[in-house]
Amino acid sequence: MKRTFLAIVCAMAMAFTANAQDFAELKNEGNKAMAAKDYTTALDNYKKAIEVMPEEVDATVYFNAGYSCYKNKQYAEAVPFFDQAIENNYKACNSWDLKVASLKKAKKNEEMFAACEKGLESCPKSKTMTRTLSSKYYKEGAAIVKKANTMQADPAKIEQAKEEAKKAVPLLEKALEIDPNNSNAKQLMASVEAMINTPAAE
Repeated sequence: MKRTFLAIVCAMAMAFTANAQDFAELKNEGNKAMAAKDYTTALDNYKKAIEVMPEEVDATVYFNAGYSCYKNKQYAEAVPFFDQAIENNYKACNSWDLKVASLKKAKKNEEMFAACEKGLESCPKSKTMTRTLSSKYYKEGAAIVKKANTMQADPAKIEQAKEEAKKAVPLLEKALEIDPNNSNAKQLMASVEAMINTPAAE
């Protein structure tokens, strides 16, 4: 019984050692390929490395796999790799930015905005996420203002147009809260305030 147990332990140790060696070699090959900008080969090696990764996680492989996907225009496939990098706190803010960029390229807008909301909690200085999310609220506000401007063309609907324009204010405030440097939101807010505060014609 003891011999059987020892044999199992030895076999497991050998398998672990072999996996660790395979992992190191595959990771190294992936790094070489990425340095040569051969992202297809790099991704292939990183995927294989992940399959034999030792118990102690090396999150650089997740990040590099995601980056290789991104450079290969495999945007949807890149996202779960960046998620793994974020989970393991490896280049977390870069991973959030690249996840958002990948979702944008993959045209998954709702997921992209949700990622911005979540990512900004831990990376509030991210220009990628602040600009993306601020732009969302600006565009929503701009659509309302456009409708209000159309209504304003009819003298009988000027007051109604003002009420419509007021709906844009909280959206533009949100855009500026996220990115105070959003010049488009600033200009539109000024325009909305001018419209709202214009005295009614007698």
